[in-house]
Amino acid sequence: MVEIFDERLNLDNVLAFNNSFKKEDYYRIPPANGVENVNRAGNITFRCNNKEMYLSLFDSLIKVKLNLRGIGDTMMLEHNAILRMFDSVKLMFGTSEMESLSSVAGEVTSMINFIVTSATYRDTYGAISGWFPDDHKDADKTKNNGYHDRKKFYKDGVTLMLPLKLLFGFTDYRKIMHHIDNISLVLNRKSDATINEEIFFGTAKLRNAAGTADIDPTISFSEIEWWIPTYTLNLAAETLFTKRLNDKKTFDMTYMKRHSSSVRFSATKYQWTIAGILKQVRYVFLAFKLDANDITKNNALFTAKNIRSVQIRINGALYPIQPMRLNTDDGDISEPYLAYVEACNYFGNECQLKVHEFRDFYPIFCFNTSSQTELMQNGNEAVAIIEKNGNDNMEVFALCLEDAHVNYNIANGVVADV
Repeated sequence: MVEIFDERLNLDNVLAFNNSFKKEDYYRIPPANGVENVNRAGNITFRCNNKEMYLSLFDSLIKVKLNLRGIGDTMMLEHNAILRMFDSVKLMFGTSEMESLSSVAGEVTSMINFIVTSATYRDTYGAISGWFPDDHKDADKTKNNGYHDRKKFYKDGVTLMLPLKLLFGFTDYRKIMHHIDNISLVLNRKSDATINEEIFFGTAKLRNAAGTADIDPTISFSEIEWWIPTYTLNLAAETLFTKRLNDKKTFDMTYMKRHSSSVRFSATKYQWTIAGILKQVRYVFLAFKLDANDITKNNALFTAKNIRSVQIRINGALYPIQPMRLNTDDGDISEPYLAYVEACNYFGNECQLKVHEFRDFYPIFCFNTSSQTELMQNGNEAVAIIEKNGNDNMEVFALCLEDAHVNYNIANGVVADV
């Protein structure tokens, strides 16, 4: 038998302090196209061109100062509204795309962040990034705590801090970056008409003074910046770091890239090939919405109404082996909810959603596909197999986490897939 001694008897194992960094600050980057242009449809681009800095991209933030008009007592922003203002988001190193979310960035960030962020995030500091999940379908401050908290928090405007980790799996690469030139963040803003239709929710619009016409609620940015933590290294740390880069001009970066897409369908049996995936898929998430862009309806909510079974097929293998079955009419949501719990555990978090919240407001279908090893090429494909009752028009959103392994050459700025 091996004898184990109490650690308090080990006098040589003392607390060590890390003072590698003499100073920490934020490198604050304004939009390249000017703050006066950020309230128009189109790209808002941020460029980090200072390659001499030591940067912590994984802890970077988007700072947004909002102005809200025409909301009164009857209207407010929906849950995760700010990220849903963007049609797509993209992270670039030079001309190489490291990661992008296209067309449905808001929906898929809602999906993934109910899984990779904690219950503590929901209850406390998630508020400063606009994270206020609903717990009732109505715009009623006495019944819906999420709506109530948004009304208190936003009022006429507020400053939000949106962590880049809410958007990109690249932030799993938690290393200091140095000598990487021309890092770009591109946010593609939707049109005002689309934004006003999709992210506001209430019982009725305000009326003008004469009571003859509605007043549309509006949102605008008075300030938006990309904040990247930057560090000043002590001499020993800088010498060690520089020696590594001088000895070898390349380094590998691995992470789970997020891939988003969506499709509308009405058939009771539907198979959807999820296009654009190239490497191994580790997790797939699906969520559904009914066609209902209406300011008196909560467009942030997902639904499982009429969905009866869901399954993923990748390269011929089925996940799970038997379809995931449910029937919300009978309250039967146990299989999808158990898969959600397992997904939260996989990413090291407690579940944010109670079972009734999952069933009624945010059903997210989670599929662990990490056992498959083949690349998504040469005819291989990922297919969502869906069965539902009725011919209601629905939209299904998919978020796939796929392996990403790239090699960066600081000598020439080339990013190469591995």
